[in-house]
Amino acid sequence: MFEFSGLSDDKELMPFFFMFFLLVYMVTIIGNLGMVAIVYAFSSLHTPMYFFLSSLSLVDLFYSSVITPNMLFNFFSARKSISFLGCALQLYFFCALASTEIILLSTMSYDRYVAICHPLHYTLIMTKKKCFGLVLFFTSLSFLQSIAHVCCVFSLPFCGSNFIDHFYCDIPPLLKLSCSTNSLRRQKAFSTCSSHIICVLTFFTAIFFTYLRPHSGAFEIQDKVASIFYTTMTPMLNPLIYSLRNQEVKRILVQAMQKSRWFR
Repeated sequence: MFEFSGLSDDKELMPFFFMFFLLVYMVTIIGNLGMVAIVYAFSSLHTPMYFFLSSLSLVDLFYSSVITPNMLFNFFSARKSISFLGCALQLYFFCALASTEIILLSTMSYDRYVAICHPLHYTLIMTKKKCFGLVLFFTSLSFLQSIAHVCCVFSLPFCGSNFIDHFYCDIPPLLKLSCSTNSLRRQKAFSTCSSHIICVLTFFTAIFFTYLRPHSGAFEIQDKVASIFYTTMTPMLNPLIYSLRNQEVKRILVQAMQKSRWFR
C-alpha cells in the first residue's frame, strides 16, 4: 500500500483545487466527447485529419481519467492511499496513453506533411486502411512498451517508507522509494519526437522539467505543478487547439446549433 502526499498540505486550498480541477475535467470530457461525436456524425469530416483528431480526443479522454478522478477524490480524503496493484495499473495506463498521445501528434504531423508536400497523391497515400492501421499499430506499440516501464520500476526492491511525494504514481517519486541504484532506468526514462508546436510546448516542457533535470529534492513542489500540465491541462486543451479553432469544425457547429430546437 502506498500513500500520496497530494498537491498541497494547505487544507484551505482543497475546495479551490477541487472545484478548479473538476471544472477542467468536465471541460476535458465534454470537449473530447464532443469532438468524437462531431467527426462521427458528419460525413464531410470523414477524412484522415479528422480521424486522427477524433483518435486523439479518445486518448485524451482516457488519459485524463487515469489521474484526475483519483486526484479529485483524494482532495478530501484523510488518507490518500493506493494499493500496490492499483499503483502499477495507474502507471501502466499513464505511460501507455501518454506514449500513444505523443505518437498520434507525430502521426498528425506526417498527415499534414503529406497534405502540403504531396497534395495530388494525398488520397492515395493516406487511405482509410492506412490511417486505421497506423493508429492501431502505434497504440499497440505504446501499450506494449508501457509494460517495460512498469516492469522496470516495480521489479526494484522497495524498502522503508511507502510515502509517494506526489499526487499519482509516477516514475521519479517511485524510484525515490527504491533501495537499489536506478541510474540506468533514469537514462532511458524518456525520449521525444517532433510534433505540433502548441501541444509540444505544453506537453514536453512539463515532462522535460520533471524527467530530464538533475536530481534534486528542492524541486518537489515544481514537479507537481509541472505534472498538472501534462496530466490534466493538455487533454483539456487539445480539442480546443486542434478542433474548435478549425474553421470546418466551427462551421459545422454553427450549422448544428442553427438546426437544433434550442436555437429556433
